[in-house]
Amino acid sequence: MRRLRIWPVVALACLLGATPAAATAHDSAAPAERGGQPIPADLSSGSLVVPVLVNGRTFDAVLDTGASATVFDTAFARSLGMATEAAVEIGGGAQAVSGGRGAPVQISIGSGTFTARPLLTDFATFGLEQKILIGRDFFDAFVVQIDFDAPAVRVSPRDGFVESDGLGALVPLASTKTAMLSVPVEIDGADARAALDLGSQLGVEIPSALIGTGRQSTWVIGDISGWRTYPTTSVSRLRLAGTDLQDVPAIVRDHPERPGQPTLGLPVLRRFLVTLDLGGRRMWLRPGPAVAAPFPHDRLGLAWLPEDGGLRVVHVAANSPAAAAGFVADDVVVAVDGTDVRPDNAAVLKRAGKAPAGTVVRLRTAAGVARSVTLADYD
Repeated sequence: MRRLRIWPVVALACLLGATPAAATAHDSAAPAERGGQPIPADLSSGSLVVPVLVNGRTFDAVLDTGASATVFDTAFARSLGMATEAAVEIGGGAQAVSGGRGAPVQISIGSGTFTARPLLTDFATFGLEQKILIGRDFFDAFVVQIDFDAPAVRVSPRDGFVESDGLGALVPLASTKTAMLSVPVEIDGADARAALDLGSQLGVEIPSALIGTGRQSTWVIGDISGWRTYPTTSVSRLRLAGTDLQDVPAIVRDHPERPGQPTLGLPVLRRFLVTLDLGGRRMWLRPGPAVAAPFPHDRLGLAWLPEDGGLRVVHVAANSPAAAAGFVADDVVVAVDGTDVRPDNAAVLKRAGKAPAGTVVRLRTAAGVARSVTLADYD
C-alpha cells in the first residue's frame, strides 16, 4: 500500500457548528461560467468554502493549501460513481489512515479548471460538513486571490499574471519536509518559518520549544486521523509580512515530520488580502481593515458538538471556568441562558463562550443540573 502525505482541515471542536450533512448540489450558475469574476466564498463554518463544479454539478468545497492533493469523502465519491483505482495510506496530522486513489475527474473553480486524481477517505472521523478538500494540485496550477472581507476568491492562470502594487508585500515561500510551503515569521521575538495551512481553523500552531510564560490550557482538535487533545496558550506577538498581530490563540503541537516548525492557519491569514502563487513559490499579503482587531478567545472551556436535543461535551479545557464549575466530558447541555438547544440554534448557542470576560452564562444539563459560569480568559 502506497503512503501519501496530506494535511487536511484541522478543526477546533467548538467551531464545528452544524451536524455533518451529505454534500449538496446547488442550482447556482456553474463557476466555470463566471470567468475572472469573484467567486462568493463562505467562512461561517470556520473554513474557506467555495462552490466547485464536479461532473456538471456544483458542490461546496474547502480550500486547503495544507493538503498535498484534492481529497473526496469516500461515500461522496461513491455517490458520483467514482471508482477507486488504488489503495493508499494517507498521512494525517497525527498518524496515517487507510484510503484510496480515485479515478481522474475534472474540477472547475471559477475560471480555473484542472484534472484531479483525488485521494479518498472517510470525513466522518473529523466531522467536516463539506465533502471535498481542494489541495495543492489546484493551488500549484493557478494564482488564487482571497478577499476575506467580501468574502470572495479570484482564480487566474499563472501564465501572464502581472504583479501590482495593490497586492501588498511580496512574501517568498520555501519547501518544508512535507507538502506544505513555509513563510518567514517572528513569534514572540523568535524568527521561524511557519507552514502555510489555509485549511486549518487554528490561528497558529507552535512547537513546544516556543511556549512562553503565559497562561496555558488544553483543547481538542481533529483531522482525518481522529480527535486528540493538545496544550493551548497565546502568542503575545506574531509578526508576518511586516505586520504585528497581538494575543494570537495557539495550539502547542510538535509535528514529527517537520520538528520545531510552527503553522499559520486561517484565523491569521484572514486578516489580510491574500494572493497565492504556490506554483511560483510566492505570495502577497496586504493588511485588511480588521488586521488589528482582537482575536476571539474562548472564555468558557467547553468543546462540544451537537447531538439530538443538546450539545455533548467532548472536552473540558484545563484551568477553564467550565472546569471550575464541575463540567466533565460527556455532559450534555440542553439549555443555554434559558434557551433550549435545538438543531436550528445549536451553532449560535455554542458561541456563548466567546462573550466578554465577566459575562455569566447559565447552562443546564440533560441530568437536570444547572450551573452559572462566569467567563474569563484562561489561556
